[in-house]
Amino acid sequence: MDYEELLKQPEWKERRLQILERDKWECTCCHSSEPSLNVHHRRYIAGRKPWEYPDEDLVTFCEHCHGQHHQVTAAFKNLTLQGKFQFFYKAISDTENPPETKEYKEFLFVAHKDQPKVCHIFYVPSGRFRVFHLSVQEAYEMMQSKPELQKELKELILDAPPYLEEEEE
Repeated sequence: MDYEELLKQPEWKERRLQILERDKWECTCCHSSEPSLNVHHRRYIAGRKPWEYPDEDLVTFCEHCHGQHHQVTAAFKNLTLQGKFQFFYKAISDTENPPETKEYKEFLFVAHKDQPKVCHIFYVPSGRFRVFHLSVQEAYEMMQSKPELQKELKELILDAPPYLEEEEE
């Protein structure tokens, strides 16, 4: 059965309704409640049916935001590593008060906007991140003093739902 057929199955219709209800029948991006809302998969895993994803992998978008998301995702995948860093820097510098940031190899540490002892650590090539209860400086110093943590951190982050969608095999 192809993907379009799977989306017609009662299991997907029920799962889709659960997500729409969870998101209060509005786009999680622009908060529109237009009638043609989409439930977007943040990632695709080979062999998994559309309804077999955890809640954190599913999000409600209006058609406009859904289309824009796919355009940004496609552009991100084609960027070099330096281009991906620039992508994240642009995203955070568009705010009035850009948060503190530090780079370490393929990682980007970004301070939480409201909590100084919390930071987002991005594994830049993947567009994925995890939130940690450390300041940016503490996380950065830990990575510098214990480079063996790099592999463990990378695996931990890659196990998180993606910031930008990514197909997985």
